[in-house]
Amino acid sequence: MQTPTFVGDGGKNNLFTNNKNKLVTVTLPEGVQTINDFAFHNCSNLVSCSFPSTLKKIGEQAFF
Repeated sequence: MQTPTFVGDGGKNNLFTNNKNKLVTVTLPEGVQTINDFAFHNCSNLVSCSFPSTLKKIGEQAFF
């Protein structure tokens, strides 16, 4: 299985639109380099996110 190098589509669509209030913790795997714009936008219950050492960029309003 190949690990994706990015999270989110880079648009204003939240990656977790249908479950945004259920998301509490996120652990991104090694290999992820980018969290795109708005990827976790409006995930109001998200309290913990573990980032990999490979992460290079967090997009605009990714966690707003």
